[in-house]
Amino acid sequence: LVAVSTSFGGVFDKAYAAISDSTELEKIINDVNNCFLASCSNFALIQLQIGVPIIANPGNIVDSSSDISNSAELEQEITQENGCFLALCNNFAATQVQIGFPIIVNLDNIVVDDSEVTNSAELEQEIEQLNQCFLSDCLNSALVQTQEGVVEVTNIENIIVDSEVANSAELEQEIEQENECAFSECINFSLAQLQTGVAGVTNIENIIVDDSELINSAEVEQEIEQENECLNAFCINLGLLQSQVGLAAVTNIDNLIVDSELTNSAELEQEIEQENECTEAICANVGLVQSQIGEATVTNILSDIEDGSEVTNSAELEQEIEQENECT
Repeated sequence: LVAVSTSFGGVFDKAYAAISDSTELEKIINDVNNCFLASCSNFALIQLQIGVPIIANPGNIVDSSSDISNSAELEQEITQENGCFLALCNNFAATQVQIGFPIIVNLDNIVVDDSEVTNSAELEQEIEQLNQCFLSDCLNSALVQTQEGVVEVTNIENIIVDSEVANSAELEQEIEQENECAFSECINFSLAQLQTGVAGVTNIENIIVDDSELINSAEVEQEIEQENECLNAFCINLGLLQSQVGLAAVTNIDNLIVDSELTNSAELEQEIEQENECTEAICANVGLVQSQIGEATVTNILSDIEDGSEVTNSAELEQEIEQENECT
């Protein structure tokens, strides 16, 4: 695991210019058990993160009134929790893998006259499981969440005057499972959430002046969320295999933007959300095999945008399975 941040160039009156470079590698596994006359287990085998967050700032000119924030992050988290009484509770998450390279490159940019520039490149994974049980059997099991991706933000030879610029490229995965049980059996089971994607934002030789707001966002996102609230019931949520392979890219080359609001967003997004609220009932939600392969691209080349104009470009691929049972 390597975190790299490099800066060189010209900064006018650097004592007053706010320039922040942040590279982060973070892994958290948190297991909690509260048991009485019960069998409780939290078991997370193999959380692996391989990545190089890189921030490079060569040859930029920034005056004292401007704020620049660069953030490149890799983040993983497995949180499992059991609260049990006369019960069998189990949280089991095997194999969360993340491989990615969040990269931010700022080359030969001029940022002056009270401008705010925010560059963010992120890879993020999360498995969170919760059991609160009374005289019950509860199981949360998430096997194999893996994410591979390259997230990059590139700004080359831009002139930014009195503007707000936000560039963000994200890859994100989440499995969240919850059981609150009494006199019941509750199961949340999600096997194999896979995501492979490249989200990139590229701005080359743009001129941004006169209080403009420029937001470029490229996202690849997946989510499985399952929930059971049971009393004297049998509840099951089962989501097998959510897979996403995609490229989301925003590219702006040689644009002139004067007194404008420009928003470019390219997204790939998948979601399985299942919910049971049961009393003396049998409830089941099964979402089997949601797969998405796609490309969402916004490209502006040699555009001229002037005099209070507003430009919004959005390209999206989105899938959703949402199932809900309320049983009595």
